[in-house]
Amino acid sequence: MATYPSFLVGGQSFASRFGNAVKGKKDPVAFVEALVKAGYNTGNSKTGGTDHYVDKVVGIIGMVKRRMTCPVR
Repeated sequence: MATYPSFLVGGQSFASRFGNAVKGKKDPVAFVEALVKAGYNTGNSKTGGTDHYVDKVVGIIGMVKRRMTCPVR
């Protein structure tokens, strides 16, 4: 587990390491599958990853997308 002094530095680290793998991926499934292929998470707890990682992250992306489109009251 890495720690960073700011969200910006953490984001820059992610972009440096995985940016090429996910660049141009607009579909959430393709984005997360590219992360798995690049080694971000194996998707398997037996190899140190999270079981069903693609499904879980795609669900989170969908929830965030829905919340971002909610009108502010």
